[in-house]
Amino acid sequence: ASLAPLGTAIGPFLSGWLLDFVGRRRTLMVYQLILLAGWGLMCVWSIWLMYVGRLLTGIALGGAMAATPVYVAEIATNSDRASVSSAFSLFMRVPLLVTFSIGPHISYHTLILMSCVPIIGFLLLYPKMPESPHYSLLKKEEEESIKTLMWLRQMPEAAVLEEVKAIKALAKEERGQWKDLLT
Repeated sequence: ASLAPLGTAIGPFLSGWLLDFVGRRRTLMVYQLILLAGWGLMCVWSIWLMYVGRLLTGIALGGAMAATPVYVAEIATNSDRASVSSAFSLFMRVPLLVTFSIGPHISYHTLILMSCVPIIGFLLLYPKMPESPHYSLLKKEEEESIKTLMWLRQMPEAAVLEEVKAIKALAKEERGQWKDLLT
């Protein structure tokens, strides 16, 4: 049972690298696929595969809990950020409440299948999710960033150019190195 919490400690360390390497959007997809694989392994009648599945679900949940706030913060407007962040927290807690409430009354496999429903929902919505404008600018894809901001904000290009300028300034300011942590 302690392999899932161990995984949640590992997941956030992977997030930092994944967020910058494959992007915010793809990082969320990677974690959903790892979570799905973990749930799948837990359906098999092998204790060792169940252990691996528990570890994988922990890694995926820990990583997603670190990566999702980054994605949300980068696509939400300043005025919406607090409410969207609160909604994220709620969406992370409600499944736990449901699991603890009905888990003892249904079969293990039914509980696993129910746990896959949010993943399937994510997979269906994924094609509509834009990449973070911050990540696009990090990768020097300014046109993509502008296009995404225009779609997210439902504003013309001229209106989002100021936000692009602010994101660029923030990116320059935030760039640090590992040695900065030691000084």
